[in-house]
Amino acid sequence: MEQAYGFAPAAFKPLPVGEQYTALDQGTIQAADVNTTDGQLTSYSYAVLHDPAHVFGWGNVVPVVTQKVLEQEGPAFATTIDKVSALLTTSVIRQLNAAVALNHEDPAKIAKQFLEAHDLVPSSQSG
Repeated sequence: MEQAYGFAPAAFKPLPVGEQYTALDQGTIQAADVNTTDGQLTSYSYAVLHDPAHVFGWGNVVPVVTQKVLEQEGPAFATTIDKVSALLTTSVIRQLNAAVALNHEDPAKIAKQFLEAHDLVPSSQSG
């Protein structure tokens, strides 16, 4: 950070994943390295700073399966995975994560609702 932005943090405090937001809220840290898909960011209580020098790196969410699974499941499996991947923008993932992390909803339930809403699985509601 010193080379890229001209300053060095006064201190570094390692925290378990997920505890950054509590530390920010309590004022025990001033800044944190987080993921852009963290559900906590839906509250807009935090300012996401830009990192044009790419000090903190980046990552992409990608589905990974073995070739064996792909062969066993067939072409419909890959097509479905591609459809789901196309829907999972940063904003959507953040909202899904918020439902689980902040609202304490069941991840399987949230995933099923998402898939049903996009007609990727049959709806469990009788119509």
